[in-house]
Amino acid sequence: MIPQDSIDIELPHGYRLQQINRFAWAIAGKGRYSRHIKPDEAAAIARSAMLEVLYSSDTPPESVTRLINLGAYGIQRHIREMGRMYGRNLAQSGAHPTIRAHTGYWHAFTTGTGSHENTIIEAHAVHQILAALHPNHRRTIEALAEHSTHPKAAEALNMPASTFNTALWRARHEFYRLWHEGETPTTLHRTTRRPRKGDRDTARQTPADETP
Repeated sequence: MIPQDSIDIELPHGYRLQQINRFAWAIAGKGRYSRHIKPDEAAAIARSAMLEVLYSSDTPPESVTRLINLGAYGIQRHIREMGRMYGRNLAQSGAHPTIRAHTGYWHAFTTGTGSHENTIIEAHAVHQILAALHPNHRRTIEALAEHSTHPKAAEALNMPASTFNTALWRARHEFYRLWHEGETPTTLHRTTRRPRKGDRDTARQTPADETP
């Protein structure tokens, strides 16, 4: 808080402290900042901004009006930075809109630092499992990884598409078995045999009370 009867000293460029104090209280008394900060706090911020200008510049402000405007700008900057902390644009009247990307900005400061441990372990496990696969299974998976699409991978292995799809299913089945070794597979990775057309036809032809 600035005492309005504080001591008076000479400042750079011919200004005096009492003069700066009067400017600061005049700025704070306009009422436009009272919605966000108390008048004594606004006056202190304005005074600090004007003193910074006087002490940091080798040349005087263009005019008294210019100095007062810089003091007012100091308050505006403080309110704007305060609003950023709460994700609100306090410079706008009415319902203060949320600042874009506020959540994303603070998320980096409120969450723990990410670790590369899981990525490294999983990459190491993939290499170990590929080395343990049957050579045919490994070639099938590597072909798909290299050529990206099933048709190109099948062509590279000189296989019909249907044969490649069967080989890939078997390779994946073996891969996930090793990946989940000692664990219960998740629903996503649990391998199940899809019924083939012949199986569905047989099931329709088998009486309900007859054991196949």
